[in-house]
Amino acid sequence: MLRVLWSRLADAAIFRGTIPTSPAMEIVYRDLFLRELARAGVEDVFYPVGGAANHGLLYLIARALNTFDIPSVVELGAGQTTLLLDRMAKAGGDRPAIRTVEHDPRWAERIGAQVAHPLIAAPLRSRRMDGRKVSFYDVDPAELGRDIALAVIDGPPASTARRRFARLGAFELLRDRLAADCIVIVDDAERIGERRLSRLFEAHFRSRGCDYAIGRVHANKCQTVIATGRFRGAAHF
Repeated sequence: MLRVLWSRLADAAIFRGTIPTSPAMEIVYRDLFLRELARAGVEDVFYPVGGAANHGLLYLIARALNTFDIPSVVELGAGQTTLLLDRMAKAGGDRPAIRTVEHDPRWAERIGAQVAHPLIAAPLRSRRMDGRKVSFYDVDPAELGRDIALAVIDGPPASTARRRFARLGAFELLRDRLAADCIVIVDDAERIGERRLSRLFEAHFRSRGCDYAIGRVHANKCQTVIATGRFRGAAHF
């Protein structure tokens, strides 16, 4: 009993960071998201409930695609954001090259059947990242292409204390494949693992002398946005 209680306390508190969420803002970002959908001429067929992407994340992606000419997108973790990327790409003029990576083969097949872009099913394997043992996608970086302009990091699963640093692998996977002008969106940024991931990207851009800016969205969940070059404005969405 004590072990179960401790596990639940760990999942609820220990892996959380110090960035506060703001659930009351969810309705605000829903309104903003609907505005961006209207701009793009995309129907609202999305379900930002449960463990799915919240309105804050959907808004960030939709506004980025509406505001900037983004030629390439890589998404880690399939779901509502995958459907949004597909619908926005189909509604726009020049379609970006989109690639989604997902660890669950059944979920990858289900979502992949609903979109036009490649969905890469990549199992998780153990590796060391930032001095920690994590389970991350076993994917060939070459499958993601180069000069990635928008990276959306919402996978693999990292919602328990045992898996809280799982997404650190995204830094090693993406850092050398990002375009000089790019946007990196880290979902669940209120959690300690995602906070660490955001700092790794920030240190990387700083060490390279990039012109970058950082912003955050606070609603049911938080997102950190790190944007460089001509996309710096995305940090202030």
